[in-house]
Amino acid sequence: MKKLTLLAVSIITFAFNSLAQTYVFQFRPWESNEWGYMNIKGEVVIEPQRRKCYDFSEEGLALVYYSKQNHYDIINLNGDVLDMEPEKFIVKEGFGYGAQGYSSGMLIIRIKKRWGALDKNGKVVVPVKYDFISNFIYGYATARLKDTYYVIDSIGSEILIHEEDITKISKFSEGLTLYTNNKELAGFINEQGDVAIPAKFEKVGYFNAGVAWARSSDGLIGYINKNGDWVIEPKFLAVSDFDPVSGLAMARVDEVWGYINKEGEISYVENVKKIYDYTEGLAMAVTPDGLFGFLDENQHWIIKPRFDAAREFKNRYAAVRENGKWGIIDKSGNWVIEPMFSGIKNVMKIN
Repeated sequence: MKKLTLLAVSIITFAFNSLAQTYVFQFRPWESNEWGYMNIKGEVVIEPQRRKCYDFSEEGLALVYYSKQNHYDIINLNGDVLDMEPEKFIVKEGFGYGAQGYSSGMLIIRIKKRWGALDKNGKVVVPVKYDFISNFIYGYATARLKDTYYVIDSIGSEILIHEEDITKISKFSEGLTLYTNNKELAGFINEQGDVAIPAKFEKVGYFNAGVAWARSSDGLIGYINKNGDWVIEPKFLAVSDFDPVSGLAMARVDEVWGYINKEGEISYVENVKKIYDYTEGLAMAVTPDGLFGFLDENQHWIIKPRFDAAREFKNRYAAVRENGKWGIIDKSGNWVIEPMFSGIKNVMKIN
């Protein structure tokens, strides 16, 4: 009876979670300049009406931008504009990726020259007083006020970082944030504000799948664990983050990129013009004649190269272009959204 009860609870929980998740993406109709939002069933969620808007966050909130007024609004899935405590603000931008929206339920904003953060109700929960704030990751961010650095949480509480020689700090990844000291060496700090890995590397990347890349004093790159020990000795000229699903990362020993496993063994893909990172177990690649397809963990074509453009897989789906029109495929290469649009962006999962 106990086993049957547990099974029933599991089934109900799974069904509830499935119903609670919605997959939404931005789309631009053929010969249109305006973007709207559609779900993975092909139903229009918000009609195309804006020249510039951004992906929905997991909380179901998206930024929209009005260039003439230099103004941002936040909308929900009904298209309703959220009432925000500050009337006008600037949002954080990434390198080449435009405005960065909500992350971990928080939106980083700038008013004049100071940074703070809004919660998902549009209320200021982190005071707009800092010279810098990173994006929130699982409830934590880093901040700088003059020459003092902090770890801050989603209610604005501060933890002083116990390291005097910091000159640069970044966002958290898997509970650690990279920092640089006044000797231009890099290490990691934990969510309690303590040094977890002393600054002894020329440069470091973010932790992903339990490891982070790091550059040694001779300029070569390997991977370290969360104790700061080498798990893959530095021998590469360039690398990328490991994909947790495939356990593979891109790396370059000479002029040719290949893929390495957690043992540091490298393999190369033949008859391709360009390869990309693995995401969710699949990697995008381009043939010499310019067609895009996707590789499995053994670098075999699991989705044959037949597209003239593509985006990486995100939340189980990928946007691809065939004969000049964009649609969406699943991991078997089947059309989920037929190619008929002039633009499609990543599919976002909303809880």
